[in-house]
Amino acid sequence: MVLVDVTVLDHAGRAVSGLASSNFTVLDDNRLQTVRYLSNTDEPLSLVIVLDASASMAPRIEDERKALSELISTSNPQDEVSLIVVHDKPQEILRFQDSIDKFQEAISTIRADGQTALWDAMYLGLRELRDSRYPRKAMIVISDGGDNHSRYTESELRSLLKEADVQVYAVGLFNRYASRREEKVGPLLLDEVTSLTGGRVISVGNAPELSRAVTQISHELRNQYVLGYYPNHRSSDGGWRKIKIQLTGSAAHGKFRLYARRGYYAPRE
Repeated sequence: MVLVDVTVLDHAGRAVSGLASSNFTVLDDNRLQTVRYLSNTDEPLSLVIVLDASASMAPRIEDERKALSELISTSNPQDEVSLIVVHDKPQEILRFQDSIDKFQEAISTIRADGQTALWDAMYLGLRELRDSRYPRKAMIVISDGGDNHSRYTESELRSLLKEADVQVYAVGLFNRYASRREEKVGPLLLDEVTSLTGGRVISVGNAPELSRAVTQISHELRNQYVLGYYPNHRSSDGGWRKIKIQLTGSAAHGKFRLYARRGYYAPRE
């Protein structure tokens, strides 16, 4: 069975609940599939938070700390959380096996300095999620999107994301007057990375917007649908299968937005 996390939002950005399997159509490599499983319960997940604490984020570091506290307070208490801080090199300051009670102590130690190895930090987060406890996996990135010190490229990161069943969200603290190239292309690259996984980028301009954004993402993760189907073309060639999920019936007439990952790799025998 292929399982896909699906987010449905209304015109005001609120999570939509109460939909049935008949409200979804699934195309797997352009072949219509039958939805066999649909759940909308708040299941715990394994969550990696990637926090940009490079020198460019110094004026916003206190706002980031407050947003992290807000995120944890609104998450499922059973979630396991890892926190990776971005400097010249990524540093994991909270691991999955650590008690969530250590979270406040961990974020109090964060200082902004160094360059930005954002892709390396996300790559590390994906590797950590391979051995995480829960089948539902997500990553939340808080950054201005500029990378100037990673060993891995954005292309290599996207390749790893296509193999991983991880939903990636980003909160973008973008500078509209950015002069450096990495800050100019950051928003576009983060959008490409997140949309591949069924996540998205939320752009913010100040501290209240940052807190609202992380709270909204936490609420969405707790109100997602998990949709399952058995592909009716079960070739085991290890190839990439494109997924397209749409709303149908009464749900198609509402002003709803749907987010889901774009595909998966078939098993190889």
